[in-house]
Amino acid sequence: NPLLNSGVADMLEGVKHSDSLEELFLNNTGVDNSVIDAVSACLMHRAEPSSQSSAAQRSLTVTLHDNSISPDALEQLARQIPATSKDCIECGSFVFEEGKLEEFDCGTYFEEHSLDSLDKDCDMQSMGINDNGARQISAVLKEDENVLTLDLDSNSIGDEGTAALASALHSNTTLQGLSLGYNRVGSRGFISMVTQLVGANATLCFLSFYNNHIFSFTSGQSDKDAQAALHSLISQKTGLRFIDLSRTGIGNAECETISNALTSEECRLIFLHLSGNQINDEGVAVLCAGLEKNTTIKYLELSENKITDSGVETIKQCVERRAELGSPVQQVWM
Repeated sequence: NPLLNSGVADMLEGVKHSDSLEELFLNNTGVDNSVIDAVSACLMHRAEPSSQSSAAQRSLTVTLHDNSISPDALEQLARQIPATSKDCIECGSFVFEEGKLEEFDCGTYFEEHSLDSLDKDCDMQSMGINDNGARQISAVLKEDENVLTLDLDSNSIGDEGTAALASALHSNTTLQGLSLGYNRVGSRGFISMVTQLVGANATLCFLSFYNNHIFSFTSGQSDKDAQAALHSLISQKTGLRFIDLSRTGIGNAECETISNALTSEECRLIFLHLSGNQINDEGVAVLCAGLEKNTTIKYLELSENKITDSGVETIKQCVERRAELGSPVQQVWM
């Protein structure tokens, strides 16, 4: 996006002279390699002795996770910035700090070091965690009763790593939130997670699979086993109240599965996030048929789908009927 890159470059011109800014988050903004020159110019200026004559500047951390910046561009950046720079750049599994660019492979690290414990609210985003790293985390979760939330977004966890994490949830009774967005989870990993959760875990209330290719993302073919797992996840008894399935390839076929699941008396779901999928007006109509009979869903996210004004009207009528029945939907995003 040339316009976005230009806007970020203009912003970095101002950052050059800031002596108070400590962190600049540009995650998932769509910038690409063309913004690297602007980042380099900003950090080079901040490293010049003359730029710090009036006041000692604080170190600046620039995070660029989930963008279109290549390792080659980062290496170019590292060569341009002087070793005297106090600033830091984080991009995916790469970190530039103290004049050095290093790639942190958390999976390899876990193979060589023992992971003994996790923080209570554990943020392990963008750490290069692969399936081997997920197995290590799983082993800790089976023993550690202190972890409440675990954020594993933007790593390289696939189906095997997800299955390992799922096995821990079968026995873990403290974890309340798990986020696996921006990983490599497919239908097999999703099915493994659901199998371990349903009927066994009543503690986990937040689960995110945001931006994983689980359903018919590219092939156009629906995975019947994944659909069956989806039905179980929503219709059967678990502790889940918030499920994020945005950008997972959900289409009209999955809408029918969700609709049927929402009519279950054991459904306890409050927030269902389905943005960025392949749902059209037909899918919305099918979804609403089940939503009308449901009494627990209060929030529904459907933005960035293929819904027209006709689908919006269908949702509106559904929400009105729910209100008339005494179980109102609080908000729908379109």
